[in-house]
Amino acid sequence: DGSIQLLGSGFRLVGGNSFVDNFDQGVGGNLWCSVDPDTGRIGDAYVRSIVGDRLEHVQRHPVTGKDVVGFRIPHWGEAVELAQRLAVIFRPQTLISWDIGVACNGAIAIEGNTGGNLLPTPMNRPVETLFAER
Repeated sequence: DGSIQLLGSGFRLVGGNSFVDNFDQGVGGNLWCSVDPDTGRIGDAYVRSIVGDRLEHVQRHPVTGKDVVGFRIPHWGEAVELAQRLAVIFRPQTLISWDIGVACNGAIAIEGNTGGNLLPTPMNRPVETLFAER
């Protein structure tokens, strides 16, 4: 019907010694977070476990110790609006996963990827199993 729908949202957060937020199956120590699409608050956060090659749920950032779960991502409304505007521009593409950066002065479009690739949650299986199913 031509309407735009937000089907899912996630947030990658630098957690290790990386300068970028790439998740890469968690090997760099970065976090994968689910985000409530209505509020922009982080619901769950996962980091790769040192033991057992699993992703484990965390409440706090592994380096700073600050609460991650419940944190409201700045400029969330602006990020959602940007994704919706871009979706209209790129019609008739039916599904685009937008990478949108959050800067101190607002949301910035980084790239769009055809198709979707949100990680499943809760993540209670070995990392290799999660990515092998894709």
